[in-house]
Amino acid sequence: MNTSHHFNFTSEELNSFLKIVGAAAIGVLTLFLVVKTMNEIKTYSTIGDDASFSVQNVISVTGKSDMDVTPDITTFEWSIEADGKTSEESQSKSATINNKAIAFVKEKGIKEADIKTTGLNTYPKYETSYKNCISPMSNKTTVSGMTVASPTIMPPCNTESVISGYTTSQSVRVKVRDINKNQKIVGELVAGLATVGVRVSTPVNTIDDMDAYKRVVRDEAILKARQEAEVLAKSLGVKLVRITSFNENGGGYYPYAMDAMSSRSSMMEKAAVTPDLPTGTNKVSSEVNITYQIK
Repeated sequence: MNTSHHFNFTSEELNSFLKIVGAAAIGVLTLFLVVKTMNEIKTYSTIGDDASFSVQNVISVTGKSDMDVTPDITTFEWSIEADGKTSEESQSKSATINNKAIAFVKEKGIKEADIKTTGLNTYPKYETSYKNCISPMSNKTTVSGMTVASPTIMPPCNTESVISGYTTSQSVRVKVRDINKNQKIVGELVAGLATVGVRVSTPVNTIDDMDAYKRVVRDEAILKARQEAEVLAKSLGVKLVRITSFNENGGGYYPYAMDAMSSRSSMMEKAAVTPDLPTGTNKVSSEVNITYQIK
């Protein structure tokens, strides 16, 4: 006996059926996404509640490191001021002295790349000029056949500023390298430049490749902080998980200025012996603050 069933649907009924099935599928998918999203939100909100992974459980440590480094470069500046009746004259005088100074340092082995102009300015000089006071003619009037002179009112004297000349100022910075190989070179330069007629600033000893030393002291500071964190974690009975924050303070150095240096050329001209200029040392330091997550 044939028990098969046949369902006959019209096209309209079939379309309605498919719409109902599609809507139901969309509803189920939407419900699934809502539930999944809520679970994710719950997961995020509970981060830190689990003892095995908590951003609230942290320890902070500090590491410090410093080192004394012998400087290998020295920088100083010379300055010039020249006066003239015209701007061209003052500039010419300044250039003449400056060219002699440049030629001198080049003769001492300083490369052109280490000679840099840091300032050049020409400005007028003023002086006050007083104008002569001029007395106006007395006013005379005739009253009843008599001549009467009115009082004379003296006006205030006027002054004005006039240009009396020009001044050209110029400054040049010099970098002297490898001073540890020739410790007398800076003294020779400063003494020689004074005889040329320029004013020399106090030389400052610094380190050329400062970043390399900064990295060394920073790495050592980080290592010390790590060691301190491990000791602290052991005492607390916890484990370090990861670094959550890092901050570095300092990381600088203290430049060393040479002592007993005068910028007055007259004193340098009287010096019979080239001064010895000890380089000393520069301190490079770093302090780091690190926060570790623990569990």
